[in-house]
Amino acid sequence: MLASQIIKPSRTLAKDPEPGTYSNDALLGLLDLVCLDVISNIKFPFARISTATIAGQGAYLLPETPIDDGTGCVWLNGALLSKTDIETLQGQQIGYYDSTGFGTPNANSDGPTANAGAYVPQWTVQPPTSFPMPTYTNLVSFTAPWAAGSRGKYAIHGGDLIVVPPPNAAAQTDGQGNPIPNLVVDMCISDAYVGPYTWNANTTQPHCLTNIGQRIWFPNVFINLLVAGLVDRMLASDDSANSRTRDWASEQYRDQTAKMLFWAKSYRSYDRINFQTNRSRYTGSRWRRNTQYGGGYP
Repeated sequence: MLASQIIKPSRTLAKDPEPGTYSNDALLGLLDLVCLDVISNIKFPFARISTATIAGQGAYLLPETPIDDGTGCVWLNGALLSKTDIETLQGQQIGYYDSTGFGTPNANSDGPTANAGAYVPQWTVQPPTSFPMPTYTNLVSFTAPWAAGSRGKYAIHGGDLIVVPPPNAAAQTDGQGNPIPNLVVDMCISDAYVGPYTWNANTTQPHCLTNIGQRIWFPNVFINLLVAGLVDRMLASDDSANSRTRDWASEQYRDQTAKMLFWAKSYRSYDRINFQTNRSRYTGSRWRRNTQYGGGYP
């Protein structure tokens, strides 16, 4: 959709015909805030960003820290990495506090500074390896600290994306000698609403709306929500608007937010309503239906 598709009906509902109290530039600024608000509330839309890895480097500065609700995916050379965090890598949440490593922390590992030799966390000195990893355990625990041979993991620490273990080779290059992006991140990033985001490119999309003809990368089903949000912002900053009108605008915005939150959850396959199984609604053992497997849950 275009920004104009939001601004024009918003002016009508707020009784602010052009030219009115608000200039188009002012409304574009308010619409930016509405878009950011919608993304933080609904965790949508997702964006795909990518960059090229550097041999031995374990941390990569993200263009923006993702609005991470646990549904994002990270791939390295096509291998899906499992999610973790610094506390889990070191075992702090289970009172493990790993300091069994020995060596020099990997480049940009985001590990402790000036801490080389003995008594360092294993994950900071894990030798770089090739991806997809040739051998690793298929058992993934949410609480187990890092150990040699574990499956490749990623963590978001501040603005860094940390890969453990680091890749042992740089990304392949194309015919012109440019690195081919091989570290891919699918997550909700607020800048995604102004266009496809290119990470580490020479040119990038603007981070905010600059003209009413600019495209907003929301599905068209978000039009009512964005209009309601913009009207709510317009009336909230209008001293001449009465309280009933402001309350109406806020109610419409909340109602549309709830509708699109439900839509977004239905849109993602992992949140869709599953078909009912042949399990009885009653969970007691005597209520379970008999099946070819001897009864119980299917």
